[in-house]
Amino acid sequence: MSSLNLSTLKTIKINKATPHQIDYLVAKCEGYELVSDGISLLLKQGQKLLILGPNSSSLAYSPSTDPSVGFPIIERLMKQHTFSVGSVLGDDVGCTAQLISAGQKVWACGTTALIAAMRCYVISLRGESVEVPEAIQ
Repeated sequence: MSSLNLSTLKTIKINKATPHQIDYLVAKCEGYELVSDGISLLLKQGQKLLILGPNSSSLAYSPSTDPSVGFPIIERLMKQHTFSVGSVLGDDVGCTAQLISAGQKVWACGTTALIAAMRCYVISLRGESVEVPEAIQ
């Protein structure tokens, strides 16, 4: 079914992950499975099917760039944990996010608040280094 290779993995540092890789990792944390129709990378959860990454379709899943997808995750984190997002003036980083929960303190950075927040979310659940399919750049 798929001509995209989803089985070859590479290890990346989440604070260096691209927005597309972040979107995949957040989807994984949210319980989605990565599949492909041979053309697009898709996310499947039960009968729900979404397109991975920024796209003009209403079925696009891009929490690192789309506030309508990323903000509900941030709001949930803020209710469950001590979670904050802020900007860093005079630094190339741009924004930071911090999550404190049950003795765990996680920090992440990004060029936007959404990227920093989604990186922080993934690090809190998966650690600082993770494997992603090489097909996701």
